[in-house]
Amino acid sequence: MKRTIKYFGFTLFIIFSVFLLTGCNSSKINSKVIGTWKYSDTEVSLETIFVFNEDGTGNEEITVTNDGETNTSNQKYTYKTTSDKILITFEGDTDVFEWKYKFKGNDLILIDSIDTEMTFKKQ
Repeated sequence: MKRTIKYFGFTLFIIFSVFLLTGCNSSKINSKVIGTWKYSDTEVSLETIFVFNEDGTGNEEITVTNDGETNTSNQKYTYKTTSDKILITFEGDTDVFEWKYKFKGNDLILIDSIDTEMTFKKQ
């Protein structure tokens, strides 16, 4: 009887450990985020494109048109996701930029630190 209780306790310990370790994997990427996402604001002639790759890397392209002149900037980054946040570290920077995110249909909505929502369309 003692032996059965001992093995039962050990089995519970192993099962609990597996669930605990699986739940703590913070580097997992939400597969719905992967892809190319585009935001356009025609009022200020701004276009932002985020590319989220499967390997946790990506690229941000921002295009601004002002008085007929178009300027584009590109930045590479690495990223991680949690259940409700995207954490981005741009190449050459140590700061981590954090956005809340949610999905509405096929749209990705990013929410900044002052609760401004930007709706990105999947490309």
